[in-house]
Amino acid sequence: MLGGMETTRESERGPVMVANTGQYTVVVGCDGSWDSFRAVDLAAREALGHGCRLTVLVVPRDDPPGSDEPLSGYSAAEDRGRSRAQVTAHLARERALAAAPDLGVDIVVDAVDGPAVEALAQRAMMLVLGGRGRGGQRALSLSSPSDELVRHLRVPILIPGVRSPVPSTVPHAPHVVVGVDGRGGEEELISIAAVEAAARGCCLVIVRVVRPDPAGGGLARPHIWDETWMAVHQADTAASVSCRVVVTVGDPVTALTDECGPEDLLVVGTRGQGRLAGLVPGSVARGVLDVGTRDVMVVPPAARDIATRHPSVQ
Repeated sequence: MLGGMETTRESERGPVMVANTGQYTVVVGCDGSWDSFRAVDLAAREALGHGCRLTVLVVPRDDPPGSDEPLSGYSAAEDRGRSRAQVTAHLARERALAAAPDLGVDIVVDAVDGPAVEALAQRAMMLVLGGRGRGGQRALSLSSPSDELVRHLRVPILIPGVRSPVPSTVPHAPHVVVGVDGRGGEEELISIAAVEAAARGCCLVIVRVVRPDPAGGGLARPHIWDETWMAVHQADTAASVSCRVVVTVGDPVTALTDECGPEDLLVVGTRGQGRLAGLVPGSVARGVLDVGTRDVMVVPPAARDIATRHPSVQ
């Protein structure tokens, strides 16, 4: 928004082609909850769009032994937990196949630090998690199994939004919207968002939000629009999708959520050296997650190279 007016320009880049990613897989964590089964639905669509396999990952949780059980009860508790995890995994697999019958679906039942999860780290292209809540992302709380998965897999995290029971009556073609801030790393973040746009066959919208100039209310830097387009052109995968750049002044969370429709995907990055650094109260990533009405992909610093490791766009 320049002096209160939003500025956009669109670039048509030709047909979108999504390559079959072969050995790569979308990983979805499932614990049997309603939120996690909704994540399975979204993960199945993602895997189908990317032309790769889906892996349903269930981490067993032990039942505590009863007070009257001997020490051997701990082993029985482990067996019950693993058996329940196997049932959950097979139910999730059936749900994924109901959503995408031709999809290749694998099941992994293992501890977060187990060898199967370590092997997944070489093939995972994204992690899909359910369980978001107002006031922050419960699924990504520190010391939770999901938090440990993020640390081991080092990939972008896709979190389903809460859909309104009343469908929108306003026509809106789906987009992938990515927020950038000009502080570095834009090319990698745009590349990841472009891969998603290609898989979904839709337009990529790059939103650059800046603070108003204290002296006059306009843009604090006159070349910010060209600077943002330069990052788009330098992104490895953006050349295969139709792109639109929006430069606006104001609050980043408000600007990003206003740009998104209910069926859009919003891609945001976090900063810092911690595995979820930046996902704290007051951060943009935390703010858009708290809104909770649309799908959000969170890209930690450790996952910024995913676009070059998994070439989904030709």
